[in-house]
Amino acid sequence: MNKKIIGIFVCMLLLVLIIPVGIQANQRYDPLDGGWVEEIDGVTILHISGTNYEMGYQNGYLLKDKINEVYRAVLTLAEPGYVEKLLNLWNTSLKQFTPEEYLVEMQGVAEGSGLTFEDIVILNKNYVFLSMGCTDMAAWGPATLNGELIHLHSLDWYIMKDPVSGHYVHDNQIMYVRNPDNGFASIYISFAGGVFAPQGFNEKNIAVSEDTSGTIDFTWNGTDVDVRFLQVLDHAATATDAINIMTNNTNGGVNYIISDGNIPIAYVVEETANFTYIGTWDDPVESTSPFWSIDHVVRRRNFFIHPDAAKTQRYVYDLRFSTTPWKIFSSDKFFNVWRFYRTLSREVGKLWGALELNNTLTMLRSIYRGNTDWYLSWFNFLLTVHKLNYE
Repeated sequence: MNKKIIGIFVCMLLLVLIIPVGIQANQRYDPLDGGWVEEIDGVTILHISGTNYEMGYQNGYLLKDKINEVYRAVLTLAEPGYVEKLLNLWNTSLKQFTPEEYLVEMQGVAEGSGLTFEDIVILNKNYVFLSMGCTDMAAWGPATLNGELIHLHSLDWYIMKDPVSGHYVHDNQIMYVRNPDNGFASIYISFAGGVFAPQGFNEKNIAVSEDTSGTIDFTWNGTDVDVRFLQVLDHAATATDAINIMTNNTNGGVNYIISDGNIPIAYVVEETANFTYIGTWDDPVESTSPFWSIDHVVRRRNFFIHPDAAKTQRYVYDLRFSTTPWKIFSSDKFFNVWRFYRTLSREVGKLWGALELNNTLTMLRSIYRGNTDWYLSWFNFLLTVHKLNYE
């Protein structure tokens, strides 16, 4: 541990020891202690700390209005019977695979925001029947300007609008600075009221991010990927720890990147319910045609590259051509994500050896605007929260 941190901890301990007993007896418990909101350059940052209940309560109370906007917006996508179907899935399966500490945290969000526990379940788990996008990449060593690791994640999601306030869900994206009593401090991006997250990094320099990848080899009888992500942020000190958490009790249908900024190195993982591939940039799988490896770079979109995993997802392995040729210029999801993978890979190749934070963000912004590929520009399927922000 850093000596400065040790010194601060010792001073705090001594202060606690010399506080008069009478003062301690008169103090009142305040679940908001250790939680606060600030805004920097238009980004809302929520600091939460303490027990899981306290962090949940701080989340709910301090973001109450935003949480209600997100909840109402989520309901606009709900078809008849959707809520009942989701809550039934939660009660019969998802709940039993969610650690108690996170159930307590969700209860804290409910009580802080004034919503019900079931409302918070809907807000946090509404994605399970939706097909999300997302883009993930990590580069390090000779691929970056100074050798440090860059881990990129873009959340490509549905556009949802609160009918009352007129605010979109992406207007209520929050940067969470999380400092739990029983785990490591971490930072992740989620929507107001979110307990879980599709990406983040912790104080041990371990980062995770994911994109969905549909498969017939899927089960609800496993720990949801967003739960495992939070477990990584809270408890993983190394990439090995993170891999062990992420590959335990899997349910499938996802790709994710795990990176360790201390080494540095990044791994890509493809997961079905009964198959897991773990590799890095020089694994032969990464060069399976028509895909190709990039020195000290891993990246993923919404498809599997490992042939065994791909068999559970699609009947055509080569995605350079549409799986339904007559739809090549329409909404064929595999051709679309292949095109994005190709464009991202080519743009990374142009910056290889010089990648750093600013030009990586500029590159991604340019891709989402369609500036680097006529297809992405003409056939604008990339209506994502980030593209709207880029405009």
